[in-house]
Amino acid sequence: MLAGDESLAEHYLNNISYYRLAGYWWPMQADKVNHLFKPNSRFEDVVALYSFDCELRLLLFNAIERIEIALRTRMINHLAHEVDDLEIESASEIIIYTSPKTTISMIRTIMICFGWLSVTNSSAGSSVTS
Repeated sequence: MLAGDESLAEHYLNNISYYRLAGYWWPMQADKVNHLFKPNSRFEDVVALYSFDCELRLLLFNAIERIEIALRTRMINHLAHEVDDLEIESASEIIIYTSPKTTISMIRTIMICFGWLSVTNSSAGSSVTS
């Protein structure tokens, strides 16, 4: 593998680690047993792929966080309208109060509202598809 700036390569290896970066240069190896690289394999490309993966992960986790918050908000709003305040003394009782069937139904309803599931009607009855 070619390393244009050896001191920069050493910096990345010391701060990210050989083992973490090895997964990113794995496809660049012509012989994975003897760890021989394909021609023109560059360490800079490994770092660029690693950086892309980090940025993509951050974008995905940001989106997942928004979905999680929206889902929890919908569930909280549903519980707030369906459960009488006087019936629940602690948060742990919410789990006891709502049956698994109710919880699954509530999650399915929320997913339909977000458009993650669609309800289709057929002669055999209605079904939910993703």
